[in-house]
Amino acid sequence: MKEWKSRIGVDPPVQFFADVIAYLSKAFPEASLDRPTLARLRPYLVQQWRIGHNAAKAAAATCSCDGRNVIPSPASQVDLPRRAALPPKNASRGDSFGIEDLREISPLRKARMQTEIAQRQLEHFQAEAARLQEQRFASTLTGQNDRNTARMLAAAEKQVARFSNSAAELRARVDRLVQTAAFSIPEPILASAKPKSGDAETAGGRPARGRRKASNPAPAKEATAKAEPTRKAAAARTRTIKAKGKCTTCDKPESRPEPIPSEDQAALASLVADFAQAEVDDLQNRGA
Repeated sequence: MKEWKSRIGVDPPVQFFADVIAYLSKAFPEASLDRPTLARLRPYLVQQWRIGHNAAKAAAATCSCDGRNVIPSPASQVDLPRRAALPPKNASRGDSFGIEDLREISPLRKARMQTEIAQRQLEHFQAEAARLQEQRFASTLTGQNDRNTARMLAAAEKQVARFSNSAAELRARVDRLVQTAAFSIPEPILASAKPKSGDAETAGGRPARGRRKASNPAPAKEATAKAEPTRKAAAARTRTIKAKGKCTTCDKPESRPEPIPSEDQAALASLVADFAQAEVDDLQNRGA
């Protein structure tokens, strides 16, 4: 077949590849459809698009033969609704991506993000409860009755129970959405593609969300000069407090829970940003 004149030398839209991957994933659940595999299939798929085939026909054209019988591709038996799988955000024509880079429908994406956020919060309060439990045990060994630690431990355990129930409910919701969705990314691929905390880049090779490093950091001497007035003011306040005498309100300052580590804060911030973007995508799809 001849190429369409309007498609000669033109790359297919990214949605075409997202649809092809979704069809092949349904037809071949055990097949590897990562970026290297799709990069090898790309010339064939581009040619199929240029001769006028859509994603369904391009996927269905992958037939096999055992020497006697021609076996049609299982993809020819798959029927998917329009935009069942979405390409990566900001992908452009000419980009190669695999199944691990696809985006699922908005309700499923949001449910996964909510589950991940609840799981991170659960892990934080579990660690906090364990730390307070050790602190309370140490106080008991020394014969002290640390009521403040006991109150904080009870509060942490309450949060553990709260987020444990929330995470379980959200996981059940994800399972229901996976069963009813026309396309979903397999769990092993999601687990392997999940970025680790502190990674500089995402799986697609783009910078991860978070704070940008300053391109021209201030010299050390300048930073020290700026901090000097702050140190002097703090020293002056300390001298004033000593002159007035020791605070009699309490003998011991109230201990507070340790803050969430910075890497966990960055991961949670990234998840919240992704959740907000999914909300925006959902509103745009409804308005389309």
